[in-house]
Amino acid sequence: MMTVWVLGLLGCIGPWPSSKAIEEPQVGFLYRGPVNDMGWTMSHEVGRAELEAAIPTASTHVMAGVTPSDAIDVIGRFIENGDNVIVGTSEDFGPALRAAALDHPDVRFLSCGSFDEAANLGSFAGRLYQTKYLAGLLAASSSCTGRIGYVASVSNPESVRQINAFTLGARAIDPNAIVLVSWVGVRWSVDLETAATERLLTAGIDVLTSGTDTAVPIEVANGRAATCGNDEVAVQTIGHGYTGACEGAGAGCLAVTAFEWGPVYVDLLEDMQAGVWVPDGDRWDGVQSTPEQGVVQLASLDPLVATATRVEVEFEAAQLGDTRPLATPFVGPLSDTMGMERVAAEAVLSDVGLRSMCWFVDGVRDVTAPDDPQTSVPAPCSP
Repeated sequence: MMTVWVLGLLGCIGPWPSSKAIEEPQVGFLYRGPVNDMGWTMSHEVGRAELEAAIPTASTHVMAGVTPSDAIDVIGRFIENGDNVIVGTSEDFGPALRAAALDHPDVRFLSCGSFDEAANLGSFAGRLYQTKYLAGLLAASSSCTGRIGYVASVSNPESVRQINAFTLGARAIDPNAIVLVSWVGVRWSVDLETAATERLLTAGIDVLTSGTDTAVPIEVANGRAATCGNDEVAVQTIGHGYTGACEGAGAGCLAVTAFEWGPVYVDLLEDMQAGVWVPDGDRWDGVQSTPEQGVVQLASLDPLVATATRVEVEFEAAQLGDTRPLATPFVGPLSDTMGMERVAAEAVLSDVGLRSMCWFVDGVRDVTAPDDPQTSVPAPCSP
């Protein structure tokens, strides 16, 4: 049975036998946001439920609304209650998980997105930037104005990487497309996400997506209109995080750039039960040619999307899964907004380069100064 504990929503170690089997995993999940955010946290909640369904001997519970400063205390309470596996579902929990792993060598720790590794600490992540590239193709194919909005959360390499991939996808369809970015400054806030979305709608975008933890931006844009020449058109949206993000977002929600964490959780816990788990700091899964097998995917594609667009997106997704390097779309030549070459012709950006990305590709503009490339430098951004 799952128990949900809700906090205020505002607010070198030696050898360790990681091969020791855990017959009955008791797993505590730390959630950054509310369970029902219809975005990032909901995607992990679905994965947690899939884990319990797949492994009957496993028990799980969650603490929602955990802040990074609260994480150490929450982890301590989990361990006092007998948890032998701790999962942090945000890279914000990375420091707390690293500290706890040192203090509790008999407990296994999993960190989402932090790329950490120790004797009893592994991490996992999904290359959502690949799916954002597919979403960019879809957005530009659906846009009349070539002005596409992106509500961004915090300025870090993960956000920058996703925005860049989305822009490259859009410009693969329309070389003159502009992606206007409106920053929230936090991972989620109903008020701040609403304000950021309104800035983009005022700026004249006709397609909107986001990288925040909730579905607030696409819900705010639902039913809004944009000017296309002499006509008025409905603003279309692309959801983020949870496969069901389009629910409640209206008929104009085209698709979702989604995570599917269930298979990852099942895989990792089965390894722990079998005594073959190896802590890994480099598990970073990309798009698969069979979408339902992938951690990341462009999901819930609206049946009304034009056939030609659907074929293009599905073809590109299959190519990503079968033949292309995991760094795609970051294959040179690529320059930043100021014209500086960042990736040479035919070169492929390394994972180190991807994880430290603090520059924007041409076509990205800050909504506060959309015609000034100088403003399109992500600051602060700490690789």
